[in-house]
Amino acid sequence: SKDKDKTKIFPLGRDIEIRSIQSHDVDIDSAPAGTRVGMRLKNVQAKDIERGFIISDKEIVTTDYTLECTVSKFTKKIEPASVLHLFVGLQSEPVRVEKILVDGNEVEEAKPGSTCVLELSGNKKLAYSKQDRFLLANLDLTQRFAAYGFSK
Repeated sequence: SKDKDKTKIFPLGRDIEIRSIQSHDVDIDSAPAGTRVGMRLKNVQAKDIERGFIISDKEIVTTDYTLECTVSKFTKKIEPASVLHLFVGLQSEPVRVEKILVDGNEVEEAKPGSTCVLELSGNKKLAYSKQDRFLLANLDLTQRFAAYGFSK
């Protein structure tokens, strides 16, 4: 992003203007991806922004997800109605497994080490890009990592 850019903040979807950018207390004109910065923004207040919000021209924002997943070899099976935690970037939320598909057919479980398509539903809007990797965790288990996947 650059100083004076007009862009958006997701998942709010609100138009914003970048008034100024600082990195390590030094004013800069632009910042490449991954740079730790402080920004002064127009049309949004600090109380409206949460960890993981994305400043971008275009992102996908949704509460429902269809992911092509690889299930961890070290977790228990995943079943419909299971509640998992979905992580993408610095955002997270609990989601419910609505449907599991293997080779296009609906199944009753996703076995450890298998690949499948998971249809998930949540309540909180998350913003992500098509190429972002999603992580799924079962916070009730000792081995919490359950699966990873990409948006379908």
